[in-house]
Amino acid sequence: MKNSLLLLIIVTFPVLLPAQEEWLSSALEESLGYDTHNKKEWYKGQILKKERTGMGILKMKDGKIYIGDLLKGKMNGTGMMLSPIGDKISNCKEYAIYVGNWKQGIKSGKGTCYNRSGDIIYSGNFQNNAPVETYPSQEEILLNYFSFIECDNEELYLGEIKEGDLNGYRIIRWENGDI
Repeated sequence: MKNSLLLLIIVTFPVLLPAQEEWLSSALEESLGYDTHNKKEWYKGQILKKERTGMGILKMKDGKIYIGDLLKGKMNGTGMMLSPIGDKISNCKEYAIYVGNWKQGIKSGKGTCYNRSGDIIYSGNFQNNAPVETYPSQEEILLNYFSFIECDNEELYLGEIKEGDLNGYRIIRWENGDI
């Protein structure tokens, strides 16, 4: 059943409209519950020695949602950051989604920024949360984008599309509610 996602008729939307941001937060909270919950943020994922270490999903007090690797409570490794409307990072106008590498909570190494429509606006290296190369990227990558897809069997996909395939960093909510 899980592999049938590619065979379904799908409808794509611009990425993360306000209603979709609200849906994502609600769906994550319902499906995942809470491991650590306070008025500032919630987290579901691996914990080692009382610290967030391993794979996890974190909704921060500023509305950002992070899905990826953590080490001692900080984003570290590979992950996806979904930003609320109006948020931005240094030198990245129109940024809505970042998928890439992190080091101690900072965007560092290879990464890709997408705008709210899901189009790539920068793909390259980051240092200290900012792009290293020319921003926006000069080359067009027409077959790669980020999308929110709602399938007719209630499965939902939020993630990268590469060369026309549902491929890349992503989160899927299956029809049974599992994420």
